[in-house]
Amino acid sequence: MKNKLLAMTFLCVCCLTGSVYATDVNMDSSNKEVKPGETVTVKLSVKNIDIEEGVNAIQGKLVYDKEIFEKVENDDITSINNWSMTYNDEETDSEGKFIILKLAAGVKEDEDMIEINLKVKDDAKYAKTDIELQELCTVENDSIVGMENSKVNVKVKGKFSFFNWVKSIFWND
Repeated sequence: MKNKLLAMTFLCVCCLTGSVYATDVNMDSSNKEVKPGETVTVKLSVKNIDIEEGVNAIQGKLVYDKEIFEKVENDDITSINNWSMTYNDEETDSEGKFIILKLAAGVKEDEDMIEINLKVKDDAKYAKTDIELQELCTVENDSIVGMENSKVNVKVKGKFSFFNWVKSIFWND
């Protein structure tokens, strides 16, 4: 309960403050092209740290196409380098929101944090889609610092449909 209260407070403050991009969360995918039934592993890394004390907390929201990917649950998340992630997989307005924490001094160098596995649905159609991190923010001193959204593009080689094929031609990479 304390984690949820902390997460909601952190989120509210993030949304009410201005954006100053001081640090990046990078997303990298294990594979950019997948077939139905396959899993995409997305690695989250903290990069370009411009906070004197370093970073040890990041909040945001995971956004992905639920028509293409199965629901992401806590079991689909793996911690790296002593980072941990609290992820809301409940079907509420807060679905997809997360906090990534490292219970140590702030990280000052680029570092991998988390891996998230997204399984493509068995009946997924041909499409190009994004997996995104939105509403990203961290803390510097006593201030909330906004961060740029991050995304990775994935091409699903699913069942062919003329509409999705035409849509993919005009979709900008």
